[in-house]
Amino acid sequence: MSYSTYKNLGKDNNAPTEESMMFVPEIESLAQRKNVIASFPIVVVDYYTSWCGPCKIASPKFAQLAKKFSDKGVTCVKENAEHNFGDNAIIRGVPCFHFYFKGKFIPELTVTGASVDQVEKNIMKILDAEK
Repeated sequence: MSYSTYKNLGKDNNAPTEESMMFVPEIESLAQRKNVIASFPIVVVDYYTSWCGPCKIASPKFAQLAKKFSDKGVTCVKENAEHNFGDNAIIRGVPCFHFYFKGKFIPELTVTGASVDQVEKNIMKILDAEK
């Protein structure tokens, strides 16, 4: 059982740290997302909303994955699903993780929900297929 202390009272233990978020940049436009997808061999986009509880829980875990795979050619980014940049990305719920390999969307690897373990498994599938 864990207890709150005065020092951590009111803090969100699931909130990503500034250090971890440097591995997960925020997408601010459709052009930026297209550029990232075209520029890196493996891209994982985390579509989230600011009000989504599961998104908040998944965020620091996703940041850890981004850090873990950053030296293996995997680029992880976040995009607020409410921004709707006009390309009609298929998002059936949040968080939603889309996978791109060499610029191509891989719809069968899409993860809807906060299953960051499945996101990691899908990254491993892509890396294994690349060998």
